[in-house]
Amino acid sequence: MTFTLASPETVNSISIVHAGALGDTLLLCPLLRGIAKRFPQARRHVVTRSEFGRLLVYLQLAEDFANGDAPEATALFAAGALEYAPRRPTWLNCDVLISMVGSGSDAWAENVRAIYKSDSILFVNQRPPSNWQGHAVEFLQAQLQPLDIPTVAAVPQFNINGPVLLHPGSGGRAKCWPAERFLTLAHRLASADIAVEIILGEVELDRWPCGDIAAFTAAFAVHLHPSLCELADRLAAARAYIGNDSGVSHLAGEMGIPSLVLFGPSPANVWRPLGPQVQVAQAPAGDWAALSVAEVQARVQRLLAKAGTRTAM
Repeated sequence: MTFTLASPETVNSISIVHAGALGDTLLLCPLLRGIAKRFPQARRHVVTRSEFGRLLVYLQLAEDFANGDAPEATALFAAGALEYAPRRPTWLNCDVLISMVGSGSDAWAENVRAIYKSDSILFVNQRPPSNWQGHAVEFLQAQLQPLDIPTVAAVPQFNINGPVLLHPGSGGRAKCWPAERFLTLAHRLASADIAVEIILGEVELDRWPCGDIAAFTAAFAVHLHPSLCELADRLAAARAYIGNDSGVSHLAGEMGIPSLVLFGPSPANVWRPLGPQVQVAQAPAGDWAALSVAEVQARVQRLLAKAGTRTAM
C-alpha cells in the first residue's frame, strides 16, 4: 500500500502510535514540533504509555494522548478475527496515522489497516541499523519523508539562579558513570558555591545500596522518584543538568536546559539527547574508568560559561 496525502490543508489530526522507554519517546520531540510547523491546524494525538503521553501534553508537544496499554490497542497485536477487539480506538479517527510499532507486515499492521481503511498511514521502524552513522531522529525523519516533516529544536532556557541538577542513574547499568564519581563531583561543585540538587529515580531506589543513597541525602537536597511532570518543573528551574545516557537526560535536552550528558559504551552520535544546549562527554573507548571527575568538572565549567553564567571552580 502506497502512502497518499491529498493536501496538507486537509490534515486536521495526526495520530502517532509509539512504544518504548522514556528516552525513545522523547526522541519524538523535534518531530512533534515539526508536525506543528508543517501542519499548524492539526491536532497531535500520541498513543503511548500514559505517563509519557501526559508529559508530552504537559510540554505542549501533543494536544492529547491515549494509553497504548489499553485493551483496544493491545488487542490489535493478536492475529485472527477483529471481532474480539473491545472497541475501535478513537485515535484511529485521524487524517494521518504514523505507526512506530510493528513491522508493517505483521498482525498489528494487518489489523490497523483493516480498521483504518485509508492510505494515509506510515509504518516507521524506530531502531536504526547497526551501521547507521547519523542520529536516531534522522532515521525516523527519513521514513517520514512523504509528510515532509522538519525537525524543530527546543528554545534555549537560562536560569542563572537555579541549582545544577545531577541525575546519577539510568535504566541500563552499563550506561552509568560510577555513583561515587557523581558524589565527588557534587561535592566539588558545592565547594565552588554552586547549588547542587540530586535526582534519584525508581531504578536507583530499587537497585542502589542504602549506603549510596544515604551518601547523597546526607549532603544534598535529593528529589526521590518525582513524577515526570514534577521532574519537568524541576528541570525548568535548573541552572544546568548533568547525567548519564537516560530518559531524564533526553528530557533536560528537549527542555532547552544547559546539559552535560555522559556516555560510556553507547554511541553518542546515534543516541545523544538533542537540544540547543546539550554537550556530550564520551568515555574513551567506552571505558568509564577513563572518564575522570576532573574531566567532567572541566566540562561542567565550560558548560556554565557557555550558558552565560559566572562561576569560579
